[in-house]
Amino acid sequence: MTKLRLLKIHNVDVSEGPEYLSNELRFLEWHAYPSKSLPACFHPDELVELYMSCSSIENYGMNV
Repeated sequence: MTKLRLLKIHNVDVSEGPEYLSNELRFLEWHAYPSKSLPACFHPDELVELYMSCSSIENYGMNV
């Protein structure tokens, strides 16, 4: 899914986050994201909105 532009995940119980996220993402919403960081290969240059409520994330891997 290299051209994926919108990803919204709710009510999904997974033990770890994804190994890959599309760099084309413009909208990412993941309630209770399980990992402490986003995938290292994720370069969110196109990302406009990011919602990570109730997540374990500590490092977005972005220069924010």
